[in-house]
Amino acid sequence: GRTLRFITALSARLTCPKPNARPIRHNGQVPDRNGKIFYTSITSLSHISKKTRLATGIVIRYRCSMELSGMDGDESNTVFRVVQESVTNAIRHGHASEIDIQISECEEGLLMIISDNGIGCEKFESGFGTTHMRERVAMLGGTVNFYSQDGFTVRVVMPVRNGKGKV
Repeated sequence: GRTLRFITALSARLTCPKPNARPIRHNGQVPDRNGKIFYTSITSLSHISKKTRLATGIVIRYRCSMELSGMDGDESNTVFRVVQESVTNAIRHGHASEIDIQISECEEGLLMIISDNGIGCEKFESGFGTTHMRERVAMLGGTVNFYSQDGFTVRVVMPVRNGKGKV
């Protein structure tokens, strides 16, 4: 009820309508070109940000300045999984009290920066989650970089097909 209305309203504020965009169903699901159902990144990211903020008290700022609803399912899922893993790591390993999620367009397609004010690390060693992030993004032709200075930052650059099939 009320949560669904909040997510729908937040999604509408965070996206700019795009001609020919696939319609979002009332539950935040959208079929991709092959009819497979997936949750839109924008709805899921808004939802995970709010739920995490309410459950933990951690300040999560989510800013998206590009249209995400035109992404194919694998792209949308990759964006969601990278954010999910980054937020989990910021809380579990970095003990962060603030997390910033920024998504914008860049020359290569999509630029995503997730940063936190946690403890960071002296020497970064990739674990299962960060390795999986790199693999997912690489499969789409993108790159992931990790930085540990004044907290921890994950920087992703990846092409976006906008419903045009393979990269």
